[in-house]
Amino acid sequence: MIRILGLSFHLYGLLIGLAMWLAFEISLSFGKKLRVEKETIEEVFLWAVVPGIVGARLYHVIDWWQKLYRYDPVRALFLWEGGLGIFGGILGGVVGLWVYWQRKRLSMSFLRLLDVTVLGVPLAQAIGRWG
Repeated sequence: MIRILGLSFHLYGLLIGLAMWLAFEISLSFGKKLRVEKETIEEVFLWAVVPGIVGARLYHVIDWWQKLYRYDPVRALFLWEGGLGIFGGILGGVVGLWVYWQRKRLSMSFLRLLDVTVLGVPLAQAIGRWG
């Protein structure tokens, strides 16, 4: 637990938030070069991050079910205890992007949308590992 200006933060959560923000900024920068509207990237961000977190947690819970969560399934909801799996996060984020792309019927291809959004993922993963 870290205290900054009288506020308490878990280092893990702080680094995950920093990682998401930097990935978002990288997507904005790259999207500008590809002439993708800023508003589209802002909308896409939520559609990728929320399912990404759900997918990451689900992957972790499935992976650790026999060892940890089978005996206390309610702990699967305790995100503050850590436990996010990158493979589930990537899959969840891609599913969220796919749903967004289908709902909005964007003129750009799905692969182009992935190009814009995925560029910051390796940096976000590296920062998240520090937590």
